Amino acid sequence: MKGRNERLIQNKGLRTDYSRVPTGMQDSDGPLLSVNFRYTFEKKWKIERDAGRLIDCRARMKFSPLGACALAGTGLPIDRFMTSDALGFTAPMRNSIDAVSDRDFLLEFLSANAITAVHLSRLGEEWVLWASEEFGFITPSDSVSTGSSIMPQKKNPDPMELVRGKSGRVIGGLVTLLTACKGLPHAYNRDLQEDEEPVFDSVRAILGMLEVSAEFAMNITFNRERIQKSLPAGFPGATTLADYLVKKVKVGLRWSHVKDVFGGLKMNGYCRMISRHIEF
Repeated sequence: MKGRNERLIQNKGLRTDYSRVPTGMQDSDGPLLSVNFRYTFEKKWKIERDAGRLIDCRARMKFSPLGACALAGTGLPIDRFMTSDALGFTAPMRNSIDAVSDRDFLLEFLSANAITAVHLSRLGEEWVLWASEEFGFITPSDSVSTGSSIMPQKKNPDPMELVRGKSGRVIGGLVTLLTACKGLPHAYNRDLQEDEEPVFDSVRAILGMLEVSAEFAMNITFNRERIQKSLPAGFPGATTLADYLVKKVKVGLRWSHVKDVFGGLKMNGYCRMISRHIEF
């Protein structure tokens, strides 16, 4: 999984110069965003945590339930440590009732997958918006986009729409098994036969989402000029000037945000000009 995910951050289109980009669907004035060191690595840290959750989950899956039988073990003279070792487990589970009655290790696995799916879905939403004519921040290549069946001029980022949609299946798999487990009485119950389908479906979905996201990432280009062009209307120098007033003029942050301070500046564009020359 980690190898698939790392392809997301190795795309040449993500290595661009410093640019400002909107945050919260509005023009922003945070630090200049280097797509290489900020945007790209923001995804990298999420991906690494996703991989880490699966590694942590695996540590709790290495215990063998073999020999627990219905709930109280078996009277046959078997060596549970030998069978556990032969099957590649770390050790047998310590309690036979626990071995047959719970599927928390699968819940943990599905939860890790669901979080990964949410991260990929958010990425999909971002790129679908950014690829639109209204934003135009990225341009997907023809290999990862499709035309409209009705409107030939359109170029749709369908792969990331599918990634966004597929996340519901992964989240649904977690909810399915949580619901199956929540009301179980003591020991084994037939409800637990519902564990396989959401697990296998979740694995298939996540692998597909990762593959599609990686392929899409390797075939997009960031449009720096379009990103920069979208910003002036939003008065992006305001935060820089507010910080300057706090640090140099020694006014409180709340006062530096007073409408009267910025009202006139916004009208004549002075804040946009001064924000380029302020030295802290």
